[in-house]
Formats: sequence, structure tokens, C-alpha cells
Amino acid sequence: MTDAIETFFDRLRAGERAAVLAGVTGRMRIDLRSGRAIDHWLIAVERGEVNVSHRGGPADSVVRMERALFEGMVQGRVNAMAATLRGLVLTEGHTNMFVKFQRLFPGPPPKRRPRARADAGGRR
Repeated sequence: MTDAIETFFDRLRAGERAAVLAGVTGRMRIDLRSGRAIDHWLIAVERGEVNVSHRGGPADSVVRMERALFEGMVQGRVNAMAATLRGLVLTEGHTNMFVKFQRLFPGPPPKRRPRARADAGGRR
């Protein structure tokens, strides 16, 4: 079963929403920690052309966070900027790259409207 992070990077490889990175050039590595394990994702962008690999390597920008936090970002449940300001996301190098990259994350899921109650006629 493919998880949300794999799906996010698969869509990025396929060019979905890559137009958001038009004019961006650089390499960003995202290190996702889960217990003692660290998953590395390397995103190379050349004027909007995106190449994603599931490996480490040198990068202009390195971003570190918990895997569950990043999963929340790619699902639209966690705001990347707010998490960064809270110190949950650590960045090194050209932090502006992550600021631009976060535009790829979906917005929050729509809020559910409360259902009308059957006795909404004002009775208590």
C-alpha cells in the first residue's frame, strides 16, 4: 500500500503542480525521522523542472522533521509555515527553497458544516 508521502512525491515526479516552482533552481533534501530511522528525499529543481529521488546527497537546503509531521503537510492537515515557526521543522542552507516548496502542499480539508437538528424550532 502506498502512503501519502510516496503518493505526494509520485505526483511531483509526474509534474503535478510543478508550475508552482517555475523559476526556482536548487536542490533540497528532506530528512524524515521515524524513531531511529531516517528517510531521505532529494528534490532537484531546475527552473521549474522537478526531479525527485528517494536518497540522500548534498543539497542547497536541508529540511528535517518527523515523518508524521510531513505526512500531515502533504495531506493538508498541517501548515508547513506554522510548523516551521514552532520549531518543529529544522532548516539549513537556503531556507527560501522550503518556503517555495511548501506551496505544493494542499490546503486544509474543507470544514464539515454542522447538521441541522430536528428540533431546531427553538424548543429546549
